[in-house]
Parts: sequence; structure tokens; C-alpha cells
Amino acid sequence: DDLNIRQAKGQNPLQKCYIALKNGVQQPVNKIPGVPEGKLEKFLYTKEGEIKKAIGENELQPRDRLITVYLPPGYDENRKPPYNFQVTLDGGQYLETMQMNTILDNLIAENEIEPVVNVFISPYTGPPNSNFPGMLPVAPPGYSLEMRFKEYACDPDFAKKLSTLCTSFFGISKT
Repeated sequence: DDLNIRQAKGQNPLQKCYIALKNGVQQPVNKIPGVPEGKLEKFLYTKEGEIKKAIGENELQPRDRLITVYLPPGYDENRKPPYNFQVTLDGGQYLETMQMNTILDNLIAENEIEPVVNVFISPYTGPPNSNFPGMLPVAPPGYSLEMRFKEYACDPDFAKKLSTLCTSFFGISKT
């Protein structure tokens, strides 16, 4: 998006940042002036399936990962009915490159979607390893593509723990 003041870093300058909604019509990811902003909060999702206060990336233990949670504008943990729940894999890419939190703010403000709690999950676990140069934008420095493929092998135990925990932790719908 040429008007976007937050241009994607390291991207091909010929690429444009859009998301296709409304029957495939491209929607810009620009912040709409006056639209309330949701909150982004970082948490540690442990290998035991617990959500805790975030720690530094270098302090992660194997199979621990950092997650970022989007809470919509005016978030109320006691809301009835509870919020819908969305999981976004490759979380960092969707937040940094696509600015999905801005897209959610805009869509909620325009009543295109219901307010939603979105959990952005990184496919990488444990502390970064300097032996892995990364491969941007898919794999950040310190992580390998193989790690990403392994983590996205549809681990049903991981999905069940995350869903159960987020349902109780963030006051979201179980459906």
C-alpha cells in the first residue's frame, strides 16, 4: 500500500500489502483515522501448556514459545456473549509485515467482523540459535525452516491445550 507509513521491511518493493475481503476486493491495511485500537499483549506459552508473563526470547526453554494476543478495542473479559477466538500461525509475520492488528481494528470499527480475540503464534520454540541464519521473512535469524515445518505438523495436543487455555484465560467462545 503506497500510502502506508509503515512499509514492510525487507520486502520486495514491487509487492503491495493488501488483504482480500469483500468478495475478493482488496482492502488496504492503512490505519483509518479515528478508529479505536485494540491492545497487543505478549505472553509465554510453556511446553506444559500454561500461559504466563512474557520473558525475553533468550530465556525460552525448548518447546516454550512467545505468543501475542490481540484484544479488541473496549475488551471486557466478562462480556456476554464471549468473544470469538482466532488463531493466527506465523504470528510475527502477520503482525509486522501485514499489520493484522490494524486490519482487525478497521474491520471491527466498520462492523465487517465481530470483535475477536486473536492469538498470534510463532512457529519457533526455544531460544534462538546463532548457528541458524534464518530466511526472512519466513524464518527469523536464529531459527531454521526445518523447525517451522516441524512445528506446523498439526500437533493435536498443542491445539487442544491452547484452545482450552485461551477459552478460560481470555473469556472467549468455545465454538
